[in-house]
Amino acid sequence: MMRGVAIALLALLVSACTGTTGGPSQPADDPQSRSPDPVVTVPAEPGPDTVAFHLDVTNQSFDEPEVRLRIVLDGRAIIDGVFPVEHQHHVVRHDFHLDPGSHDILVTEPGTRFELARSFTLRDEAWANVSYWGSSGNGPRLDWQFSREELVYA
Repeated sequence: MMRGVAIALLALLVSACTGTTGGPSQPADDPQSRSPDPVVTVPAEPGPDTVAFHLDVTNQSFDEPEVRLRIVLDGRAIIDGVFPVEHQHHVVRHDFHLDPGSHDILVTEPGTRFELARSFTLRDEAWANVSYWGSSGNGPRLDWQFSREELVYA
């Protein structure tokens, strides 16, 4: 019994020291998803002065069934992973706690010059969505949506 507790505490300590989680929150629409977990780095621990920020990431491109995206927040990489299109409504939510104020986000597709840069201000809990769209006719694009209300997907 004590050995199990010691192993659990060691795993928690290693996670806390590296600043990474075991993966993102489960996909918003499919809690049993088999997609590979992107590497997620926690920018701040929850605290009395932090604000909840929920970032949804989705690949909406049947032309590219898997896309690798890297997301940098305020100069620090927070997400780096492959996002499958699956049934095209596969949304992976990442929950963070950030300091209130102005923030910069940069989304890139590594190995390309394709990127999206946006700034946003947090005062209260907020939600955002990054959607990757690829089209053989129009080329790829990234969309950004920021909301003070929870995003809902049909």
